[in-house]
Amino acid sequence: MATPDSDMESTERSKKEDRKKRKEESKKDSKGSKKERKEKKKKDKKKKESNKRHLSDTSKEEVLVPDPTQQQPTKKKKKHNNDNDNDNSSKLPFDHAYIVAPMVGASELPFRLLTRKYGALLAYTPMMSSVRFVREPSYRNEIFQTNPLDRPLVCHFSANSPTDFAKAVQLVADQCDAIDLNLGCPQRTAFVGHFGSYLLDPGPDRQLICDIVRAGVEAVSPPKPILVKIRLLETLDETIQLCRQLKDAGASLIAIHARKRAGWERKGPGARDGPAKLEFVTQIKQAVPNIPIIANGNVISYQDVLDNQTLTNADGIMSAEGILDNPALFLPRLGNNETTIQQTVTIVDPLLHCCFKDDATIPPLDESNNT
Repeated sequence: MATPDSDMESTERSKKEDRKKRKEESKKDSKGSKKERKEKKKKDKKKKESNKRHLSDTSKEEVLVPDPTQQQPTKKKKKHNNDNDNDNSSKLPFDHAYIVAPMVGASELPFRLLTRKYGALLAYTPMMSSVRFVREPSYRNEIFQTNPLDRPLVCHFSANSPTDFAKAVQLVADQCDAIDLNLGCPQRTAFVGHFGSYLLDPGPDRQLICDIVRAGVEAVSPPKPILVKIRLLETLDETIQLCRQLKDAGASLIAIHARKRAGWERKGPGARDGPAKLEFVTQIKQAVPNIPIIANGNVISYQDVLDNQTLTNADGIMSAEGILDNPALFLPRLGNNETTIQQTVTIVDPLLHCCFKDDATIPPLDESNNT
């Protein structure tokens, strides 16, 4: 039989156990609520970050969306032959202010090295036939020599086939700094072979020479600069149009021998008679500003170099006759010490003999060499 004391003890234990259970449940609830609060906090944080990203992306999209009112001038600007487009003026990685012209029988390796030593900054090889260069290894080895000192160098080719020109570009691309298309040679061999200045007619040959330039640009990757050397056409407007077409085809520089091109049968002065019309170069430079224009002609002395540059505002001066007569033509650009210049010219004269193969005889001056 239970006593009152035992009943009281039993009741007390029950109360203690109830309090203990409530305490444990309270702790569990407290832990659960803390966990829920943490999870809720994380969710809120993620939501805020998501909103920020969305706002940031939206603002970027708003900046990138072009203003419709500003699109019209851009569309109007993109016209064929617009000289504000297709800027070819910054594509050349070498200096072209003082240039040795391509000269058959003269601008071979020894002469190029000599002129470089005394002030020339860029030199062209003599004209090489792209057809023979591609198909005849013996011709290639005989006509083209260079070495590491012979830089920057322009390989100068005649061509009337895009395929042959492109293959020639591929063969010399790693041995030169640019490749030039000859569109200026007035000689009978150019008339017979249909190249040089005889490709300058505005008929079907105009498309051909533009295709040749494009083929050269696309021949290697990365592309080598493709340059062009031309003569004046019958009118200034025709010459300007030609330069624009060559630029649009991908030419990186145009050298202008400022005498009219030749027709094999012609009346009046020939292609090599009289002074060069450098005033035409001045106007061409103004009309076709976004490509380097080189003036060629009327250079006998260094003063001519300075005067021609002032007159034409050309991006470079090219010399054939003048530098053939005096390989130190460009030397004064290095300074004004007349004694040094005279000493150098005295040294250069006997050295010139080693630049020619035929019994060390210096060939007579012949402007037809200037292609």
